[in-house]
Amino acid sequence: MPSLEKLFEFINVDELVEIASGLIRIPSPSGEESAVMDFARGILAEHSIGVEVLGRDPVRPNVVASVGTGQGPVIVFNGHLDTVPVPDPWAWSVGPFSGELVDGRLYGRGASDMKGSCAAMMYALILLRHLYPDLPGLVQLQLVADEERGGHFGTKFLIEQIAAGRLPRPDAVLVGEKSDLKLRIAERGVFQFKVRFKGKATHTAYARSEGINAVVLAARAVVALDHPIDRFHPAVGYPVISVNMFHGGETPNQVPAEAVITVDRRTVPGETMESVLAEVREVLDRVVADFGGGSYEILTGEDERQIPFMPANMTDPNSPLVRAMQDAYRKVTGQEPEFFVEWAGATDGRLYRQAGIDTVVFGPVGFHAHGPNEHVLVDSLVTQLKVYLATVVDLVTRGGPG
Repeated sequence: MPSLEKLFEFINVDELVEIASGLIRIPSPSGEESAVMDFARGILAEHSIGVEVLGRDPVRPNVVASVGTGQGPVIVFNGHLDTVPVPDPWAWSVGPFSGELVDGRLYGRGASDMKGSCAAMMYALILLRHLYPDLPGLVQLQLVADEERGGHFGTKFLIEQIAAGRLPRPDAVLVGEKSDLKLRIAERGVFQFKVRFKGKATHTAYARSEGINAVVLAARAVVALDHPIDRFHPAVGYPVISVNMFHGGETPNQVPAEAVITVDRRTVPGETMESVLAEVREVLDRVVADFGGGSYEILTGEDERQIPFMPANMTDPNSPLVRAMQDAYRKVTGQEPEFFVEWAGATDGRLYRQAGIDTVVFGPVGFHAHGPNEHVLVDSLVTQLKVYLATVVDLVTRGGPG
């Protein structure tokens, strides 16, 4: 078995950047992942790495690549290659699909979220394939579609394949989402729902005598709901509530009878669907009473774009996987690892935790995800790569995280 130092000696930063830039140059908004998946599959196949293309829909493929003998622990690297669109190319200082390297910063849509990280994971498999051909166990890379829209065609599909026995069940999963080189062992839960407000329609002329304006009622509810929640959890920080959509009114000269808002609520461990809805109802009941008329109903599961209640999730901070990653970080950096407790969205890591599989999110330092001038620090990709390699060596040497 080669030493970590031997593995690290063969890291060529230019090769890593070349892979990442190649991924970035291929636009891949959710729903249009085929081309970038084919590019990634081709690179892995060039290095004699076994590759499967699996998908719920053939136009939304996932690439699954593996190295190792299969005799030992199964360690999965998971990353998504779909991105959000680029609505504002004029706002970028470089081309959003240029994959341009400027002063150690790699630019482009998906550089931070998360093509740079996917490149690091691909390169990790390439190094292991060439330098550690008799690797005990299995290191599997999952490059998935559809993460930005919930994972139905991506990680959720692969977990179904695991449950059906068509893919091996992982002993440990490392998700490469940006974490600023901190260990992210927990995530807020997600709950998206609508609230329909009902008033009384009438001509604008009678607005003060006959009408009950549902838009005004909804607007007051938005102001009441949109506030900080003072409930801190040491693993994920604070809950979040945000009203993100508003629809109401039919015509300019009619007091609207109905208005609908869409709420996105991020939860912390200990919060339930019932506790969240009880808090929301308390606020809305007060708003309706103060308004002096109208009513409301809360709608869950009414829209396929909405995420139903998905609880907060957490990996035991004392689990063997977490300890192995902490040790790997110390070996690579000579510093003590930190846990990630910051504002952040959900990742596909939640899906593996819900399946009962220990999962840690560990990724690079990046900036402006989903916005203009998105970029990732190349040095942080190298550190991520080294930590992943050190973690694999640790786990396969000890026979797994169990």
